[in-house]
Parts: sequence; structure tokens; C-alpha cells
Amino acid sequence: YILVIVELVAINWIYGTKSFVRDIKVMLGAEVGICWKVCWFFFDQFCWFVFDPVALFGILVYFLVGFELPAGYPDAAIAAGWVLFSIAIGMLPLCFCHAMYIDEGNTLLE
Repeated sequence: YILVIVELVAINWIYGTKSFVRDIKVMLGAEVGICWKVCWFFFDQFCWFVFDPVALFGILVYFLVGFELPAGYPDAAIAAGWVLFSIAIGMLPLCFCHAMYIDEGNTLLE
């Protein structure tokens, strides 16, 4: 859920739906169907700004509040799961910092 929330914000708030549709056309060499455009533009304007990130964050909090470790697994397996989770989530800020470091002359807002 954490990565989905970040992806949702990045594509819709930062990159923009119009740029996303344009890039799909360039990559696939075909227009996106009108149904997709209507859904993306409708949700871009009315729902994705507030509802989707808040709903996903609420689901994540609800899950974490009621979270219990699974029974019947050895401690090493549970530790391995937490390590994999940490690596997956840790890659996001690490890659962001790397991209900002190698991009010469631009600030964070640019």
C-alpha cells in the first residue's frame, strides 16, 4: 500500500494525467481508448487528489493496527519477511536520492 500511494501521487499529482496518456501513446504507438481517458481525467480532477490516497492510507492503518505475526512460522522466516519488506520500502528513498544526486543543475522543485 505504501508503494501504491507513492505511485498514485507521483503519476497524478506530480507527472500529470495528460503527460501519462501522451507517454502511453508514444510507447505503444496507439491511442488510449476513450473510456480510459474519461476515467483517468475524471478521477484526476475529482477523486485521486483526496479520496484515493486517503482511502489507501486508511486501509494501511487499519491493517497495521490489527496486525499479528503469523503463527507456525519459524522466527527466521518472519525475520526474512521483514528484511524483504524493509529492502522494498527502503529502495524508494534510496533511488529518489540517487536520481536527485545524478541530475545536474536541478533543484528538488524543478
